[in-house]
Amino acid sequence: MRLSELLQYREIIIQCHDNPDADTIASAYGLYLYFKFFDKNVRIIYSGRSKISKSNLKMLIDELHIPIEHVTSLYIEPELLITVDCQYGEGNVTHFHAQKIAVIDHHKDCEGMRDFAEIFTEYGSCTALVYRMLVDENYPIHEDSGLMTALYFGLYMDTNAFSEARAPYDYDLLESIQPKEQLFQQLKNTNFTMNEIEIAANALIRCEFNKEDKLAIIKANPCDPNLLGFISDMVLQVEGVNTAVAFFLQAMREYFQSYDIIENGTALDRNEMELYERRPTRFGVIPLISLGEEGKKLLMVTLHQSLEVTVSKDNYLLVNHSGEAFEITRDRLEERYRILEKVYDCSSDYPITFHDIENNTMIQLMDDLQCCISKHKKYVRAKELTKAVKVYYNFESKIYVMGDAGDYIAYKNEDEEKNLFIIKHEDLLSLYEHRESVESEY
Repeated sequence: MRLSELLQYREIIIQCHDNPDADTIASAYGLYLYFKFFDKNVRIIYSGRSKISKSNLKMLIDELHIPIEHVTSLYIEPELLITVDCQYGEGNVTHFHAQKIAVIDHHKDCEGMRDFAEIFTEYGSCTALVYRMLVDENYPIHEDSGLMTALYFGLYMDTNAFSEARAPYDYDLLESIQPKEQLFQQLKNTNFTMNEIEIAANALIRCEFNKEDKLAIIKANPCDPNLLGFISDMVLQVEGVNTAVAFFLQAMREYFQSYDIIENGTALDRNEMELYERRPTRFGVIPLISLGEEGKKLLMVTLHQSLEVTVSKDNYLLVNHSGEAFEITRDRLEERYRILEKVYDCSSDYPITFHDIENNTMIQLMDDLQCCISKHKKYVRAKELTKAVKVYYNFESKIYVMGDAGDYIAYKNEDEEKNLFIIKHEDLLSLYEHRESVESEY
């Protein structure tokens, strides 16, 4: 969905989730300014039992004159209702009727009722998603210091002070906009009242710990839900605590029982696994030396990853169909792949971007990729999952991949049985063929 598609509507309401936080408010503000620019009748609303009371949210609204309204009903059914940082019909957003529904969100797609949707779970915040949508429409974000401050603060709050920023557009927002520094510092430093600190202190003192599930149970007096989030974040920093909740103990027990955890290094029973051959795979390839002088350090950012690389005449970059990129040596490239005389068409939604760390410049890579194809047959042993599973590559860094029931867990090849990974159900059908035996060596 593009924002320009919604310009056909005159009466537009932008709805934040109940108990709004900085991310939903800032995202709504960006959308509000865009539609105002095109002279639409637009409002920002939220509902729920509680009005905004958090100190820095009130400061954000007051300083930037964000026209957000608390409502309990809509007397006129709008032409278009946009839910932002939430999804229409879900429990954290009050239900209002509208002629058309649009959803802009960065949480898991609940697949509810809507006519338009832009939902990307890869983004660390909804403000980063809105930022990208505004950039795509050439909206002059950088001419409005107030809007830049709101988006920047929304990202800051929703990514735990930028530590959980993970998508390319999280980084783009972070690096390319300049907030009002004084206001931003005030917003950071006006997070709690003395009463809220007292509530948090009492909750931490009364916290209970379930050692078996590594679960902390928080008992807090009535307060802003955002304060509960802060208290939970504090508890999660305690050694031995993986999960912190303020309620729903039974639901959490059911959640822990809903998936298995496997450490990469666990040997699975080969007799339970089927043999599959991967169809010949095409990649895009480019020599790193074409991106800068030898020895230059570049931060490579794709939709799925960020990785620092050093330019070398002997190293190349491989790119797959979804935009993931891998560094490879010249010798291994020549051994495993055949170069084709055609340009590689990458279907990724986000172009691979290289950030020149020293000069603070960016290089986008899409049209310069040459096509190559794997030479050798590749096989995997895989079995279908009957239950969700988390495969941890490294317990210490908490890096894991998630597989749902119906997906497949696989060995990358028979020589490296402990190199586990997840194949999505649809990818197994499209990228692999079932085999009875291996036709050639790896």
